Amino acid sequence: MKKLLTDIELDFYELKCLLDFLDKNPNDKTLYKVAARSLHNLKGRMNELENGFQSSYPKYNIEETISEPVVETTVDKIEAVKVEPKVKEEPIKEDTKDLEPDKSEVEEIVVKTKKVITQKDETAAVKESSALYKALSLNDIFRYSRELFDGDTNLMRKTFSEMDHLGSYEQAIGHLVNTTSIDTEDLAFQDLDEFLKRYFS
Repeated sequence: MKKLLTDIELDFYELKCLLDFLDKNPNDKTLYKVAARSLHNLKGRMNELENGFQSSYPKYNIEETISEPVVETTVDKIEAVKVEPKVKEEPIKEDTKDLEPDKSEVEEIVVKTKKVITQKDETAAVKESSALYKALSLNDIFRYSRELFDGDTNLMRKTFSEMDHLGSYEQAIGHLVNTTSIDTEDLAFQDLDEFLKRYFS
């Protein structure tokens, strides 16, 4: 029987190697036939081992040992079921103090929110160009934005929109000088001044 077990081990190893090669070359019919033959030989040796085992130990009835059902009694079932005592669950008390926001944080959030809303409103107002702004030529827009408003076109639109709502040259030029840091000696400012006089006349 020991020699037979050694042969079975060799068959197992041979079949394992053949299956590895067959996985890499699934279309190789020769490998498939050799692996099938090895499997058939292994099956025959396993049957031979079973017969030799039964003949070597005839006083044991292997079939009864295998087929005899294990009977589980009702007592075994009862013992297998573990009844755990119910634990009374108490409600978890949350510390609401930690959930309450700090007043300073709330105030800071409100301030930031108002600031964002204000910026959005200002941006919307800037996008709607005033008649005064539209009266400028494209070259004048680039020139005044660059030389008088440090390249900030949005600030220029906003300032022109505010001046347009004032309704007179004096109020518009006064608003322009007071709300911006424009140099009144600048040639670009003087040209803009002339433009405002013509626009409000």
